[in-house]
Amino acid sequence: ALVETKNTDSEGQPVRATALYVAVANKQEEAVRLLLDRGADPNLANSVGVTPLMAAAIKDFLPLLRLLIEAKAELNAVEPEKGFTAVHFACNLGSADCAEALVRAGCDTSLRSKQGNTGRDLAQQQGSTAVLERLKELKKTEANRKKKEQKRRKKEQERLAAEEEEAEAAAGPTDRAAAAAMLQAVLAEEKLEHMAECIKESHLDNRSIACAEDDDFEDFDIPMAEGMLLR
Repeated sequence: ALVETKNTDSEGQPVRATALYVAVANKQEEAVRLLLDRGADPNLANSVGVTPLMAAAIKDFLPLLRLLIEAKAELNAVEPEKGFTAVHFACNLGSADCAEALVRAGCDTSLRSKQGNTGRDLAQQQGSTAVLERLKELKKTEANRKKKEQKRRKKEQERLAAEEEEAEAAAGPTDRAAAAAMLQAVLAEEKLEHMAECIKESHLDNRSIACAEDDDFEDFDIPMAEGMLLR
């Protein structure tokens, strides 16, 4: 349920908010913890569309901001009047710690306000060097993380390819033995015992054909499927 606060909206009407929002706006950390533990929804905005996470950024109160992030507060919720997200508020007000926490949590820094500004644009307009430096460092850290991840994936792909090659190499003799057994059965059926015995002994290695005399091949047509196994 929403309760009236002392603040008023653009039309002079009292702004209504949840108990959680009021606790955040008044920096009451223990009350916020208690309400979240009891299942308070961290995404319910006040009557003008400001969420508790935005309120924490506006108040530049990092502990509450982290509590709300842990409670799965929506990072990219948009306040309707200006089109600000929580990171817009943090950057606009020079709240470097809150801006960093939001970026690390995964907020979308590319979102633009109704005037077309990102959070970084607002920090630049306000001359907030602390926020700008923090965002620059975070961007560099993210770039390095992506490079490391790409290297890790490449190594993993190389490892899997090597394991596949080893598996294929290990399967080779087994496949040849299976082919030898099949051909041996075919030859025995055709009553070419001498060739079958050669196949059994050699398992289709390079001696396979040498052990059989040319006469054994006369007028013998190996079926297509078995013939393929000799290749």
